[in-house]
Amino acid sequence: DEYPPARYPAFVLGPAYIVGRNAIDKLLEYAPFTPFLWLEDVYVTGLVAHAAGVKHVQTERILYTKKLSRKLYVGPMAFYIGANERNKKTSWAYIMKYGPVGK
Repeated sequence: DEYPPARYPAFVLGPAYIVGRNAIDKLLEYAPFTPFLWLEDVYVTGLVAHAAGVKHVQTERILYTKKLSRKLYVGPMAFYIGANERNKKTSWAYIMKYGPVGK
């Protein structure tokens, strides 16, 4: 078997995750000593994080003020975090004019 234990340690599944600088340093320190697994989510945020003592934090309630609709997870998507209202509107207008949504 690729991974002898019955279960993987807790890991973050998804196309992106936020990792703090201190956690990155620990992950880089422990990665060379953690047996490789081709499932990168399991390897980086599970096996290496577990070995390094890096904890996961559920951010759904921290980053968003309300639950998001599942409809948002279908099709093209962009994130613009920390923008002021003017920049959001300018960016959205650009997306609507030149992006696949606006065409």
